[in-house]
Amino acid sequence: MTQRVFWTDAEVEILRLAYADHSNDDIARVLDIPRSRVLTKAKSIGLRKSETYLAALRGNWPNRTAAYGSYRIDHYGFLQRKISYEKGHQSRRWRSVHLMVWIEANGPILPDYILVFKPGMHTNVLEEITLDRLECITKKEQLSRYTCNNYPPELRTIIRLRGELTKQINRRTKDGEEH
Repeated sequence: MTQRVFWTDAEVEILRLAYADHSNDDIARVLDIPRSRVLTKAKSIGLRKSETYLAALRGNWPNRTAAYGSYRIDHYGFLQRKISYEKGHQSRRWRSVHLMVWIEANGPILPDYILVFKPGMHTNVLEEITLDRLECITKKEQLSRYTCNNYPPELRTIIRLRGELTKQINRRTKDGEEH
């Protein structure tokens, strides 16, 4: 594709005639320009896709709504199951399977407690999510498990020094970008 700065009258006419009922990719291919230029020019001169074109397009779009009871893995690596079609945040529609397993056996989790997999037992395989892999602990206990105070003194010093070094590098990089 070649880069151009202007539109000729003939190209604008082609765009006007084709835009309503043809894909932006097809128009860009015919005019030998990037798709983004087709979109920009169409918007600037007030062109819109026809209802017929949009209706046909909608008919070809896959249904992106997951079925009730389907599974997914969230960005933390937890297996989740669809529990409703309720509008709003995803937490209203999806529940972690390990949480559902625990609540079914033991009831709801008390405030200031969290449900975690035992160390080394995390899984997102449905058949492997069992009560013997789970434990309900206080938030304070969870924090103490993953704090650097559990490391030997030499390693704690290195971790703190690395943090200070990173902070200094970030501060100097930020100061350099501002000037």
